[in-house]
Amino acid sequence: MINTRACHKSITDLLVAEGFVIDEKKQFFKKDEIEISFSELTRHTVSSFIEKARAKGWLDPYGRSFEILKATEIADDAGSKTLSMAPRASEVLLGESNIPDSGFGS
Repeated sequence: MINTRACHKSITDLLVAEGFVIDEKKQFFKKDEIEISFSELTRHTVSSFIEKARAKGWLDPYGRSFEILKATEIADDAGSKTLSMAPRASEVLLGESNIPDSGFGS
């Protein structure tokens, strides 16, 4: 989770602390599929950039630990037992003992 009270000296320090990698040639910060151009950093303080980055979805306000926990819970999720509509518990709802052999419609 991003601590706004933490003393990041610059926006670059903040982004590197959040796991972004600097690409000097292409002039952007990259993390997974997120790319932030160096031009996005201009005229911002660290706190104003945090607000902008959260609004654009660049920074996860819950932190990486939440995403790891969520992925684990989704992976562990399993279906529940099938609920029976029968008035009493039974392994077989229809079988040869409860279906007549003849006499349908007569």
